Amino acid sequence: MEVIIYGSKTTPKTTPKTTPKTSYQITDLEKKILIKIKENSKITRKELADELDLSLNTIKEYISKMKKKNLLARVGSSRNGYWKVEVELDD
Repeated sequence: MEVIIYGSKTTPKTTPKTTPKTSYQITDLEKKILIKIKENSKITRKELADELDLSLNTIKEYISKMKKKNLLARVGSSRNGYWKVEVELDD
């Protein structure tokens, strides 16, 4: 005699309800740049370099890093657009 048992061993499929947020450490220089941008969202890279007494290349490098970290975004074109700070800053 042969016995066949049909069982249902299913694993429930679950999806996390929230996407884990990636947190980055913000350096002092990044914070200074973000504060200046918050004060004037249409500030140019050249103006940032002059106000913070840094080279234009340093500003370009930090802006690129902050865009990759989703701390900063450019809205619109490079000529007519503005910067948008994507994080809340603790003063």
